[in-house]
Amino acid sequence: MNLTQMRFIDEWTQEILLQHAKVTEVASIVPVPVDEIAMKQFRIRCEDEYLGGRLRRVYGLAFPHRRLLIVNSYQTQTPRERREVLAHELCHFIVETAREMETAEQARGLAYLRSESKLERESAANYFALSLLLPRALIV
Repeated sequence: MNLTQMRFIDEWTQEILLQHAKVTEVASIVPVPVDEIAMKQFRIRCEDEYLGGRLRRVYGLAFPHRRLLIVNSYQTQTPRERREVLAHELCHFIVETAREMETAEQARGLAYLRSESKLERESAANYFALSLLLPRALIV
């Protein structure tokens, strides 16, 4: 991931946080309420499920067609871990559902997130989660 892509994701997550602050009229949101953002801004349900068997190593799943994010309670033991997984899966959800709404500039920024390389997609979703949960404005 290059600096331009990182800046795009930082700006994108900042916009999500600003929109949430407008809706909730709360200026500071630490820890970031990912569940609430998913529900209020994107109309996505977030559920915790115990995924054992072959899925026990999966931390979370996004089902865009069902507007659902699932956190594997087998893997996530703390609220912090749960927020990280939800933020990561939220990125996958948004990328999959945003195609019809995006501008040309957004399409360029999202291209990396839609990479053929699973490693690149996962790396970008991890950075999105980091950027959403620890906004640059809080650390600069």
